[in-house]
Amino acid sequence: MVVDLGSFLLLTADEARRFVKYLSINDQGCWIWTGGKTSGNSKSPKDRGGYGKFWLRGRSVAVHRLLYTATHGPIEDTLDHRPTCDRACCNPAHLEDVPIGVNVLRGHGVMAQHARKTHCKRGHPLAGDNLVHVPGGRMCRLCRNLSYRAYRQRKKAVCR
Repeated sequence: MVVDLGSFLLLTADEARRFVKYLSINDQGCWIWTGGKTSGNSKSPKDRGGYGKFWLRGRSVAVHRLLYTATHGPIEDTLDHRPTCDRACCNPAHLEDVPIGVNVLRGHGVMAQHARKTHCKRGHPLAGDNLVHVPGGRMCRLCRNLSYRAYRQRKKAVCR
């Protein structure tokens, strides 16, 4: 596949040549960045590293953001890679501009894992009348009632 980056990135011929030498296309159509990558940014604890970076006109730019902006226009929220890609993929067709909440819930973090739960730790369903919304999340009504009952029993035992 031939990618004419100079036409849509407004790169000089030298910049385009330097850019293209770090791109490798795999079987899934991912444009894998083989150049420098972020190692986790101390300014942003969310950046765990692995995103391609390219030195362009005196500053380091995120390759996936550069290509997405060049092909789709400005980024409104945050970019989300499709599930089969890793962070080194910079194919703009594999990226989607989504709100940060959507990006978080599509991920593998603690919030995303809890949001996908359909049953509590005791096996009760987290749905319908058994679902209670509490500060910081949701809870099984049956387990909450058991917890309250045990608390009241402990309090009653201390007061005697």
